[in-house]
Parts: sequence; C-alpha cells; structure tokens
Amino acid sequence: MDAAVFTHVALVTSLGHDAATTAAAARAGIVRASTLPYLVDNVETKEPEPVTGHAVSGLAVGFEGRARLLRLAELALDDLLQHVSLATLRSAHWLIALPAPLPTTPPPDLSDPESPPPPPPAVGPPRLEVVQMHRLIEQRLGAPVPAAHVLSFAGRTGVIRALGHARRLCAQGEVCVVGTTDTLVDPDVLATLHAHGRLQVGGVGLVPGEASAFVVVERGGGRPADVLGRMGEGALAHEPGHLYSGQPALGQGLAAAAAQLPSREPVWPLSDCNGEPFRSSEWGHAAVRDDVLRTSLDLATYPATAVGDTGAASTAVGLGLALRAFARGYAPRPTALLLAADALGGRGVLTIHAP
Repeated sequence: MDAAVFTHVALVTSLGHDAATTAAAARAGIVRASTLPYLVDNVETKEPEPVTGHAVSGLAVGFEGRARLLRLAELALDDLLQHVSLATLRSAHWLIALPAPLPTTPPPDLSDPESPPPPPPAVGPPRLEVVQMHRLIEQRLGAPVPAAHVLSFAGRTGVIRALGHARRLCAQGEVCVVGTTDTLVDPDVLATLHAHGRLQVGGVGLVPGEASAFVVVERGGGRPADVLGRMGEGALAHEPGHLYSGQPALGQGLAAAAAQLPSREPVWPLSDCNGEPFRSSEWGHAAVRDDVLRTSLDLATYPATAVGDTGAASTAVGLGLALRAFARGYAPRPTALLLAADALGGRGVLTIHAP
C-alpha cells in the first residue's frame, strides 16, 4: 500500500486557533486555564468553587451543547480554507470523529464487589450531530458534498480509525480530510463527569478542555515540500479492565495494540492520558507489558497538561503537535506514536513518521 502523507493541519485549542500557535505555546509551557461557570464542592472546606478548565477563548463564547461542537469545528474549517484550495476540499472524502455518548451511570466502585457495571451507551455518535457536521462542511465549502464522501467515527479512538480508513482511500488516489471536534467544558458534560467522579477536585482527576482539528491526508509521492509527516502503521485492541468495567486497569489493551506494530524501535509517545488515576495506572501497566512502550516512556508527551482533556479530539491534538515538531525540528525522535483510550475499552495506536 502506498504511503499516506499529511499536507496540512488545522487545529483549534485553548492555546490558539491554529496548529502553529498551539504547538509553540505548548512547547513554551504556556497554559491558558480559566475558571468555568460550573461549581463543585471543595474537598477540604466543602464550600462551592468553580471548576478549572481549558476553554477556547473569544469566538466560542456563548455556545453550548451541539452548537459549541459545531462552532469549534467551524473555527478549524476556516483555518483549513485559508491554506487548502476549495477544489481539493470539495472533491475530498471527509472522515469525522465525534464524541461517543458518555455512560449514564458512574463507574463501578472497585472496592465494592457488588457494584454492577453500567449498561453500554450507543456505539456511534448521535445521528443529528453527523448530519449537522455534514451541513456545516457544505456551508463552508459552498457546494454539496455527497453523503458517500462523509463518514463518521466515535470516541477517542475515532481519529485513529478515521486515519486508517483515509490511508486505504489514499492508496486509491483519493484525498481525505480527517476531522474532529469535542468539548468537555459544556455544562451538561461537566455535570456528567462530576457525577461520575472524574473531574479534578482536590488535585486528582481530569481537567476539561476542548478542541477541533482537520488534517488533509493524501497519497505520497507528490509535492514533497508540502509533506508535514507520513502515516505509519496503526492497530486497535480492547481493554477488558476499562474505567466502567469494574475491573482493575492492567494495560492489556494498549499493550496488545502496541504489540501489533511491525517496528520495535523506540518512539515518541503522545498519550491521551488525562490525570485520572485509572488512566495513569493503565499506562504504567501497559509500559511494563510492551518493549516499545517501556523504552519510550521517558519521552512521553501528554497534551492534556497543556490544553486539558479534549475528549474525541485528543488524538488529533497529539497529531498536530507531532507534525509541528517535525516541521520545526524539535521532535525528540523521528517517529511519534499516538495512543488513544475510549471510556468503554477501545484502544488504538498509530505511528507518524517525520517527512
């Protein structure tokens, strides 16, 4: 199969409205966290205090729910349109990763053997969100996009699945745009995360963020000066001990996915670990199980420390940071490894090579 290459990346985060600004700020250690209009009780004083999060400033203010997802996507699309021709985008396949619905009940208590696991939510993103994303793309392009050219994926591994599909299409000579948008700073999402005990309260837990991204993927071989990076191998697996399973995190899924990679050389990991103890435990166990992860652990980058947990967009944020690092020459290794973990056990990895 011919190599697929990345020729443009548009990225919107709390650090900036394009990939260059976000990556430069993250590299400089800049953090633009702020208080959100959502209150939780302080662990020590029991007094209500606002949650801290990484919201996109300015242009997303006043948008909530599905409207906020679309607004974030619109910002990234506008950046994409400044750098990629309308003709290219109108003929492209659009592969969109959207948030998977959160489980409706909290994670089981591991200290209580009688605590039952929650029922699984729907597998894919809500149909209405897919339809509205399709409409947004058509509106920004000013032309209809065939339904067959718009596919949706769900969850944190959605971007990895979308990139794998893009690679197959690119081998046939097609151009693809892989996109994603997610927000964890929305009040309804915050309420669910709080009810599930996942928000950072007292220094433990995730700090919510939001992001959107679009990356152009093409068949390798043309216009080498435009190539930001090359897509390598990807793999998927399942973690039986996921957060909502009622089982301890043993890192089996991530290790199984990493074990499928043909190269065993050390890499530069970019993980979607988000500060939750369960995820940190899983990452540590996975590194013990797999040589590639173990020999690369000391160089791992965690984008959530800079932009918060960006949900389904996490992998795309890592991809954007890796491509900018390649372009600017500060990537610690010539191969980056994206790692993604869905709430209900899906696990994925994907290698990205410098041009």
